[in-house]
This record gives sequence, structure tokens and C-alpha cells, in this order.
Amino acid sequence: MNSTLFATPSPCSSPARFISNLFRGVLVVGLVCFFCGVMSPVLAENITYRGSSGDLQDMPAYFSGGGKNTLAPAGYTSIINNTIIIDYLSGTDPENVWGGYSSRGNVMNNRVILQNGKVKELRGGYSDNGSVTNNMVSVSGGSVRAWVYGGDSVSGNVTGNAVTISRGTVHYVRGGHSVSGAATNNTVTISGGTMNGVVYGGLSYESNATGNTVTISGGIANDTVYGGRGNRGRVTNNTVSISGGIVRGGVSGGDSRGSVTNNTVSVSGGIVNGTVSGGNSISGTATGNTVTISGGTVYGGVDGGFSMHNSATANTVTLKNASVGRKIVGGVGARKAGAATGNTVTLAGEITFILSTDILGGRDASVSNNTLNLIDFRQMGAGRVGRVSNFDRLHFSGLKADQARAILTAANVNLDNSRTTLLFDGKPGTVRLIEAASLHMVNARIDPVEYGGVRYGFHWDSEGNAVVGNSGVGE
Repeated sequence: MNSTLFATPSPCSSPARFISNLFRGVLVVGLVCFFCGVMSPVLAENITYRGSSGDLQDMPAYFSGGGKNTLAPAGYTSIINNTIIIDYLSGTDPENVWGGYSSRGNVMNNRVILQNGKVKELRGGYSDNGSVTNNMVSVSGGSVRAWVYGGDSVSGNVTGNAVTISRGTVHYVRGGHSVSGAATNNTVTISGGTMNGVVYGGLSYESNATGNTVTISGGIANDTVYGGRGNRGRVTNNTVSISGGIVRGGVSGGDSRGSVTNNTVSVSGGIVNGTVSGGNSISGTATGNTVTISGGTVYGGVDGGFSMHNSATANTVTLKNASVGRKIVGGVGARKAGAATGNTVTLAGEITFILSTDILGGRDASVSNNTLNLIDFRQMGAGRVGRVSNFDRLHFSGLKADQARAILTAANVNLDNSRTTLLFDGKPGTVRLIEAASLHMVNARIDPVEYGGVRYGFHWDSEGNAVVGNSGVGE
């Protein structure tokens, strides 16, 4: 670039030349700002909307959304550090409320706060082609007919955006959303209100969704809740935490056509009517996903990981003092081409079975190396356990010698080719482990127990008892 464009004109220069150089400099700066995605100027605005139509504007033609009755910074020139508050009981309802907008630039640190009023869409920040970072939407009243986005982009990355809902009624909720960019570390926090559509912590159609979080402590979600969701990319390390409220649909830590890895769902309170899954994939693998239920009630089933056309590996389900309705499965793989391997189910404390429940290490695939842990387990509730199967390893702890009541009661238990370990509270002895109408134990073994310097051998009998050897030495 010619540095003379920005040089200070000599006092001896003619007025015409001074004006010409000044014009050329402004033109170059303007072009640089345009192609670098910096909308000028970027001065922050604070707007409080009280219902007056005079505060609304048409969206410029270069924005992909278009539309009228839009509430945004004047002229769409400010894209950083804006605050928009909507607080009215009568007046004109905005169609769109966007904290910051840009066609090419990066949009960041804007806030949109809905206290009262009715709007169609809320966006903390939006860019067609730039990144959208650290924007926030808060809903503490009013209603949103369509979407709530913390951050939204067509082709840019969306990172660190947040949606907080404490009251009011909304439809779809997306902490961060991009069509072709990545959705990373976005959050949705719900403590009240009603959500009538799907809730996403982060959503990317063509890239990755990583580290997104949904936290629910109250309110009603009438559809599915996803920590992170993708269409083609990897979905990794997303989280859903539920400590209260009601979710009428299902819950998934991560969901994608591609791989889903290390996603987490925890339920410590509240009610979930649908299935809870650590991670769901259509074509990719489901690996290392986790579901922990330590309170509340899940009326649907629970699975650590699910893959429709691939394998589910090393997923974990842990229930502690919880209530559950349907099947409990460590991992679900493809029926013909996949595998369900290395998955773990742990049942600890009082587990209330509401309906008929199956407990499976894996399902629908080639199953192997799956583990069932029963830790101080007490079977409760009116529902019965139907089938217990597809576990290679079983661990019982908190046992008491000569206990008459079976630890686990089920209709059908298959322990073929399994190994079982026992942990006693005190001296080992014969204990009733399983009561089943149909009990299969071909090549089932129980590992010896060491206690007080003595090695106690055990074997299964046909009634589901772990029988200690008479001599008190290994068998």
C-alpha cells in the first residue's frame, strides 16, 4: 500500500491536492474496514424498548434474515458491547431483537434482556460470515414466539454465548448456533419459565459442537434437551445437568450423525419423561459418554451411548438412590455391523423401578466386556426387573453373610460365561444374590474372596446363591 495516502499534506500543498489525498485515504480505510469485516463505527449502545414503533427499524438488505420491526443498534453500526432491554406491556411487538449484527464482522459482548413484552426472535449476537462470541440473552418475563439464540452465525464460529431463562415462555432455545462454523462452550441456564421447543446448548450443522452446556434447575421443557448437537461434525464434551424442573421429552448429552464422545448427562432432581442418553449417533461411534442419575425421576429409559449404524464403546450409566422407568443399557450398537463393548452399569443404594425394566450391558450388537456393579444395592418400587443380560463381569458389594433376601430379583437373568466378584461387610459367607424365574449360568464363575488372611472360595448354585466353600479355602 502507498504510504503517501496516509501522509500529512505539506502546508505548501494546494487545497485541491489536500482534499484529493484526504479523500483517497478515507476511501482506502473504508475499503479495508469493509473487507476485514469491521463495521464502522463500533460504538456501544444502550437501548431500553418501551413499546414505541418509532424505535424499530427495517433490517438492511445485506443481512440474510431481512424483515421489519427490528430492534437493534441504530443503523446496525455497533456490533460490540451493546445492551438492549425490552420492558413494555403495550405497544408494537418487535419481530427481531438482535444485540449486535454484522454481515462480515465479528460480533461480541452484546446483551439482550427480555423483562416484559412479546417478540418473535431474540439474538444476543448475529453475523453472516464472522464469529459470534460472548453474547448473552436473558429472559425473565414476556414471551418469544420462535427462537432464542445466545449467538448465531451462518459461517462463523459461535463461542461462549449464553442464554438464561428464569420466567416467561419461549420456543426453541440455542445457546450457540452456526450452520458451517463450530459451536463451542455455549451455555443455556434454565431456572423457570416454559420452553415449548427443543433446547440446545450448542448446535452446528456442518462442523463440531464441543463443550456446550445446558443446566436446568426449574421450569418446564416440553421437548428434547441436547447439550451439543451436530449434523456432520464431531460432538464432544457437552453436558446436560438437571437438578429440578420437568423435561417432557428426552435428554441427550451429545447427538450427531458423526461421532459422539465424552458427553455427559447428570440428573440429581426433577422429572424427565423421555429417554436419557449420554450420547447418540446415527452413523458414527458413541464412545466414553456418561449418564449419572442421583435423584429425581426418569420415566423413560437410560443408555450410556447409542449408535444406530456403528459401535457403542466404554459408555457408563450410574444410578444412585434414583427412580427409573424403562430399560437401563450401558451401550447400544448397530444390530448387524456394530458392537457394544466395554460399557458399565452401576446401581448403588435404593433404586426404584417404576415400570418393567431391563438391565443390559449392551444391546442390538455384538456385545462383550460389559460390567454390572451393584453397590449396597436395594431394589425398590412396584415395577419389576424383566431381563438382566449381556454382562461379562458382575460386582456385588455391601454384602452380609447368610442374607436371606435376594440382592437382585428379575424374571430372566443370563450369567453365561460371566465372572462375579463379591465384597462383604464382615466375614464372607453364603449369600442370596439373585432370584429369577429363568436363570442361565453356563460357565459362570465367582472369584475367591480374601478376608482375615483366609481365601474363601465360592460357587453358584441353581437357585442364584453364592455358596461359600465349607473348608473356608479356595475352591
